[in-house]
Amino acid sequence: MKLKIIIFILLVNNLTGQNYQKDWNALNKKIEAGTSVSIIEAEAFISKYKDQLGKFADNSTQLYSLLANNYYNQSKFDKAEENYLKSYEYSKQVKDTSLKHIAELSLAVFNYNLNNYVEAEKYYLKCMAGMAAVYGQSSREYTGIFYDYTRLLIDLGKYKEAKPYVDALLFYYKTLDGENNSRYIGLLNCDAIIYQNTGNYKEAIDIYSRIITENKLLILGDTLGHVIQISNLGDVYREIGEFDLGINNLKTAKKLYYKYGGLSFSDKNSAGKKLMISRFKNWLIETLNYTLEDKEKFLTTEFLKWKGNLEQVDDVCVICVRL
Repeated sequence: MKLKIIIFILLVNNLTGQNYQKDWNALNKKIEAGTSVSIIEAEAFISKYKDQLGKFADNSTQLYSLLANNYYNQSKFDKAEENYLKSYEYSKQVKDTSLKHIAELSLAVFNYNLNNYVEAEKYYLKCMAGMAAVYGQSSREYTGIFYDYTRLLIDLGKYKEAKPYVDALLFYYKTLDGENNSRYIGLLNCDAIIYQNTGNYKEAIDIYSRIITENKLLILGDTLGHVIQISNLGDVYREIGEFDLGINNLKTAKKLYYKYGGLSFSDKNSAGKKLMISRFKNWLIETLNYTLEDKEKFLTTEFLKWKGNLEQVDDVCVICVRL
């Protein structure tokens, strides 16, 4: 009897394994073809084979990452984070070690997009060496990741740490693409921010002025970026006590801001629902006593919830001033 029971269990386990592989192959075929796998499909697979997930860590890492992406696109950020973390846990058991670094990068990008800068830095530091091995340290793909990490350091106020990285990236993009591209100009702006926040106001003014007078961003069609540069220049003048110049630049920025359309919430999200000015005003009232940092997090989260799967076709700029 004992022998029969053992044989029966072995047969059941073998059959379950065969079914798993069959169903995974069907799911993976859709993934590789770029066909969308719905949340319902992914969760049904997980529910059906929950006892098998640990045996196929590579597949489970990809499956939970896919599920997290779907939740993120629906602005369900708590569920997205939960599944990114599950993907990361399975990635620690994978045969293909590149999946672990990709899972770490996903968590880094996820936290950065939600302004969770400290968490984002933690995962960037975990994944950087691995992603360099995956793509090659001088590749555009890895350099793009390094660019985002450098911007994160600036957002964290780690200006001295970020400065040599900005210099290296400026050289990289200038060598490959010249000076008239959005990535290079973005790095010039990063350089100006560093100078401004470390007290080297002359260098900051020179860079902002150069970007503005040469219409570098307008040439690329980035009207909002152009306005922000003028506003930034006004802010530098204000910091050094040149209030007339500061006010003039801020007035110019405001004038151009409305000339180019200002804030527009007339676009509809994927559900066809407009985000009206009245709703935005309510957000501002609700966050009246928040710090600027908390206000930024709140507005970003609410905007992403509203946007959902809708492609963002227009720029959105919210300028807060502490008085």
